[in-house]
Amino acid sequence: MFDPQSTRTPSDQAIPTQDRARLYALLANAWRHPEKALVSALIGREDRGLLPAPSDGFSEPVNASIQSLVDTCDRFRDCPGTEVLATLRAEHARWFGHAVRGSCPPYELEYGHSEIIQQTAELADLSGFYKAFGLDLQDSAFERGDHISVECEFLSVLCAKQAWGLREGQVELAETCLDAQRLFLRDHPARWSPAFAHRVAMADPEGFYGRVAYLTSTFIEGECQAFGISVGPQWLELRPADLERDAAIDCDIRGCGGAPTDQLVQIEFGSRSAAGHAT
Repeated sequence: MFDPQSTRTPSDQAIPTQDRARLYALLANAWRHPEKALVSALIGREDRGLLPAPSDGFSEPVNASIQSLVDTCDRFRDCPGTEVLATLRAEHARWFGHAVRGSCPPYELEYGHSEIIQQTAELADLSGFYKAFGLDLQDSAFERGDHISVECEFLSVLCAKQAWGLREGQVELAETCLDAQRLFLRDHPARWSPAFAHRVAMADPEGFYGRVAYLTSTFIEGECQAFGISVGPQWLELRPADLERDAAIDCDIRGCGGAPTDQLVQIEFGSRSAAGHAT
């Protein structure tokens, strides 16, 4: 199980840290608008290592959630890829919609009451985290910085960089990435992702997105426990819909919605994918 205070050697610590990076990358890809590359990876027609196997580095609930998602994806194997893609896109539209507000909004700023100034400040805080590690949403990105997939991808980057630092003896880099994970989790996913995952799990208990929600919930809860961070409630009221406010927020960030590209990792930071190797 992940332990920030582990006394194992750096090279030994790098293995579970890399596993965490892969799991965050899985969540980042699974929460995006479905594309052909995702379907190919999920049903095993392209070996991209997207679905991690249960690991000793994860808790029993996380491993059970991983296996549940794997079993769900196994049901896709005998179906044509185009049929699977159409199904996932229909379910994605059903739960998340084509704009900011669906029945289960995947955006942090949709949870809880806050003024427009506070919402803009939250986006600026997220951007500050990304830029502190030389990362930024590219012009081709089609989600806001508070989308669950972007936040998971950033955590994947931090874990990958930490693992690289541990393997290469870059202790300061590894510690910096570990501290950033704790702060980012505390200020962002830990606060709202439990409520988001609960909404999806209740709406789609036996479906693909319900299984991804269960995995998100158990994994984030375990991460928070390891870092000593409080986990947010399973229920947060959505902020009142306000088209003028939404437009004011959107004008300060790169697009929300639009035609996504056909890539396994749709949102890229800087010149390479957040799921790529740290350098």
